[in-house]
Amino acid sequence: MDVDTINLCWSIFQRYIKSSDQSHAVSHLVTELLDAGMRDEDIHDLANIDSFFAEAVKDNSEEYDEYETDEDDGWD
Repeated sequence: MDVDTINLCWSIFQRYIKSSDQSHAVSHLVTELLDAGMRDEDIHDLANIDSFFAEAVKDNSEEYDEYETDEDDGWD
């Protein structure tokens, strides 16, 4: 999967999806991508798109526990 294309599409869709619906939309998208066989190595990149994707990957992917997102570097 081309995560850069997913990121580009998401930046466009954000303009048209109400902010209250964005989390639900991303969750649905991530579920479909994982069901379609997204490669484990792409899951990390997907989670780094933004906080919506990070949360959706965390909630829907067993592989997520193996990765830390770039946003979560352990520093407080």
